[in-house]
Amino acid sequence: MKNEKATYEIPFAFVQRPTGRNTPWEKARFEVSAIRWADLSDGEYGISLLNESKYGHDIKDNAMRLTLLRSPLWPDPMADKGKHKFSYALYPHKGDWREADTVQKGYEFNHPLLSFFVDSHDGDLESSFSFFRASPSNIILATVKKAEDRENLIIRLYEGEGEEAEGVLGLFRQPKEIYELDLMENRLRSVPFKGKEIPLQFGRSEIKTLEIVF
Repeated sequence: MKNEKATYEIPFAFVQRPTGRNTPWEKARFEVSAIRWADLSDGEYGISLLNESKYGHDIKDNAMRLTLLRSPLWPDPMADKGKHKFSYALYPHKGDWREADTVQKGYEFNHPLLSFFVDSHDGDLESSFSFFRASPSNIILATVKKAEDRENLIIRLYEGEGEEAEGVLGLFRQPKEIYELDLMENRLRSVPFKGKEIPLQFGRSEIKTLEIVF
């Protein structure tokens, strides 16, 4: 595969860097700091390199590299010594990283499905149940937490592919009130909702923080 640029995940967004080393500026930034994935696609086909704990990436021409250990002598001469455990994966796909939902795959790789055995019982929930559900796939539910100074729930979402989108957040039960907040959790405005669903309008790479009052 050949492409002049590769794509890397950064917090709540992505960044593109050249795959060539033609200028002093390009040579100086040969390694790119990325979170869960880096991708090289040619438009028809691509490869995403997924990881769960290593952030130094380097893509030159059609070679993808991931820095696993550095072992520097300064400032800590004991750095990286000892046993290490880490995982990474190659995710081949059609089209580019947007079409392949690479953002979602990166989250799935970092938060694998957990299962356990129980005795047979009827259960209290439906056969298919989700506490929260964000759609379409480029709307990413990144954070679920308790509010800092209130007893309500904070949910943070963002648009992950750099495109405007009409999104929907589905809840497990109907709320009483919903507010949109700034990143410091100050209330900005009330948010309308329909039953257990919240329609949301996202700009490119926009972050939204919601306060859910049940």
